[in-house]
Amino acid sequence: MVRSRLEEWREEHHRKKVRLTIIASVTAFLLVVFLLIRWYVSIHDAFWDERSMAVKEAVYAAQLVDVLEVDSFNGESVWFVIYGVDETGAGRYAWVSEEETIVRDSRDGISREEAERIVRERYPDITIIRTTPAVWRQELCYEIYYKVKGPDGDISYYDYIRFEDGRWIETLRLGK
Repeated sequence: MVRSRLEEWREEHHRKKVRLTIIASVTAFLLVVFLLIRWYVSIHDAFWDERSMAVKEAVYAAQLVDVLEVDSFNGESVWFVIYGVDETGAGRYAWVSEEETIVRDSRDGISREEAERIVRERYPDITIIRTTPAVWRQELCYEIYYKVKGPDGDISYYDYIRFEDGRWIETLRLGK
């Protein structure tokens, strides 16, 4: 069947419309993604700057040659806890806040695993979510965040275990 020029024009016009719609949609999507990335970066920029400054301070104060781990802790104030090794290969922690920097050799306290073991001895049926070096009530410690299955669902807890000797400081219960 022979198509008329009008039908050909409509078909071509329809194809152009579809192409333009696709191009506009892809452009709008990419613009939204770009704006979301810029928004995310602008929100976290201050945190990343503080973190970078804390790492520099820890490298200087603890004489670190390699930084292995950086944790942030928000308690009574904001602390960054940096773990690294010095030139002899010894592990060192540096707790850095805006006001002060505290440096300890890793052998001067317990490890994360020991802190978790201490909490598991008290509460054997728990699920540990996170263990973070922290400062709680002016004491260097580990914050262990865990959940316990209860009859009405999971109950979340924070235990604070002293860094120097592994003694329990406090437990905070969240929710129910």
